[in-house]
Parts: sequence; structure tokens; C-alpha cells
Amino acid sequence: MIGNYIRLENGKVYLHKSFMEIVDDIECLVFDCDGVLINTNNSYRKTIKQTLSFIFKPFPQRKFIGYKEIEKLKFTGIYNNDWDSTYALALFLFTTLSKEQTKELLEWLNIWRLKVADFKFSKNEFKLEFESFLESLNTDPINDPEKYSINVCREKGTFDELKEFINIIGRPTNVQQSLLAKIFDSIYYGKKLFQKIYATEPPIKILKGNIEIERLHLNKRTLSLLKEIFNSKMYLLTGRSRISIQYKMKDIEEYFDVKKSFFIEDMVREGFGNVNLFKKPSPTPLLNLADDQTTLYVGDSAEDLILAKKAKEVSNKIYFAGVAKPNDRIRIYFMESNTDLIISSVNMLPKVFKNSIR
Repeated sequence: MIGNYIRLENGKVYLHKSFMEIVDDIECLVFDCDGVLINTNNSYRKTIKQTLSFIFKPFPQRKFIGYKEIEKLKFTGIYNNDWDSTYALALFLFTTLSKEQTKELLEWLNIWRLKVADFKFSKNEFKLEFESFLESLNTDPINDPEKYSINVCREKGTFDELKEFINIIGRPTNVQQSLLAKIFDSIYYGKKLFQKIYATEPPIKILKGNIEIERLHLNKRTLSLLKEIFNSKMYLLTGRSRISIQYKMKDIEEYFDVKKSFFIEDMVREGFGNVNLFKKPSPTPLLNLADDQTTLYVGDSAEDLILAKKAKEVSNKIYFAGVAKPNDRIRIYFMESNTDLIISSVNMLPKVFKNSIR
């Protein structure tokens, strides 16, 4: 026993005392995909860095955005969509430029060719500005960084250049209207998948996408055991497209009810009404999938936990399982937040429900 948790499977499972009383009542499972079913740590983070490197090609300050900075941004709890993450970081980087440098950047973006710039930037100064930027992010992944950038650029006299920059890269609402989203998806999907999804050529020359380095977290035995317990009541709630998941999980329809599942990227691309009602951390999709059943939502991020808490405010039949390795910062956050269940891997779920074969 550690605080309110019962430690099981040599520390691979932490079961909250209150959740232990209802674990056998769980009727259906809803899964986040990235980081839960598929290991995407390298692919998406790498794509964010490479997209920023392309946009800010004339300037070496892009090197200051590393995995640590991306993780800090993610930990704000409002960045599940990586178009939004990349857009926010691009706006921040723009605020670090002088007026002369913004003009050079805009010239590069407008004519798509490299310009050499003499640019020096203190890493300590960058850290202070980045922390200030993070503090300005509250609830809106697009509007909050825009407000920060507008305030900074007005003080620096680069507001007009910022407006042109945003006009060029485009707000990340869909690939058709956003150059940033086009570049990101080209780098992530690679040429063939990009063509399959969008029926057009990617805007930059690239063969293999970063999706190729992703690996599955869960194994077939886990899927078979969970299907035996929950039958067809397993769903996906993910920011990814259905094509990208099927590319990594060929037999997805054998285990998950994909017709009822939510693939947010597809909804964005198809112009599905007010997508903000469905983008994480909105609880609407989870509540729709739960349909008043006792439901366990499995995620791996602060945003997933926030989503589950919002859903629980509407229905007390919603519970959350956080996936986190023993030394991960997010694991401490889950424990401090009294998460119902903490597991080191999605493959530990059958252990939790081993007495629940129905």
C-alpha cells in the first residue's frame, strides 16, 4: 500500500482504493492511441522539430526547441493536436526575432529558398522567454499563443510582420488552408500516405515519413484477452486519422468498434461542424462513447486526465487509467491527482481485469 494505492505486479500496476471497489463493474474501454497503443514519442516530437526547422530554415535558434521544450508545452494539458503544438512553438520562435530578421524569414517563406542570417541568441534568455510563454497558455491552444505573440510583437514593432507570418503558415485548422499543417503531415506521413489521405502531392520532397519509426505498445495477447472480457465494447478516441492507425494496426476492426470510435484528424479534414466540441480535452466524445455505461478511459497525458475529469463531472460512471513508466514525470502527476488506475503499459490491463471474465 502506497498512500491511497494498492501496488500490484511489482509496481507495474497501482490501483486506487476507491477504484478497486468498482473495477469489476467496468463495462467498456475507451483508448487514446498515441503513447498508449502506439509508441509515438519519437515520431511526433521529431516531426514537430523538423517542421520548425523547415519554417525557420534561415535561423539557427530553432535548435533551442528540443524534446524537453515540447514536453513542457504538452504538460500544459491543452496540446493534444500536434499541428496546434507546432503552430504555438512557431509563434513563440517568431517573437524572438528582430524586425530585420522577421523580414528575412518572410522573404524565405514567400520564395521558398534559404537565406543566410547572422543571428545570435542567448540560451538563458530563451529559457526565460519560453517560461513566460508557457505561463500565458491557459485554455486555448491556438488563441493563447496568438495573444502572447501579438503582445510581444507589438512591443518589438514586428506586429505587421507577425500578421504576415500567420497568413503564410496558416492557422492549423486543416491542411488545405495551413502551410504549417501541410509541411507537418508531409514529414509525418511521407509521400505515399500523404497522397493516399489528401489525393495530392506533398509540398516538400520526402519519401519515408516519421510514422515508419512507430512501434506498437500492445500485443495480440492483450487484445485477445480484453476482447474476451469486453466483447465489442472497446473504442478509440484519438487525434489521429483512421488510416494512420490502420497502417500500424492492420486488424483494428477485429478488436475495436471503429464505426463508433472518434478519429479527430478525419473530422478536421472533412470539415465536421465545430470540431472544437470534439478535440481534446473536450469530454463530448468520451461521454458519447460511454453512453451511460461504467467506462474506463485509458490515456497517457495530462490532457487525457483533464478530459476524463470533465467527463466525470457529467457522469460519475467515468474512470481513468493513466499509462506511465515508473520514472516518468507524468506518473507523479497521475498519483498526485488521485488517478483511478496507473499502469506501466497497456499490456497490464488484463491483469487488472483477470477476475472479470464475463
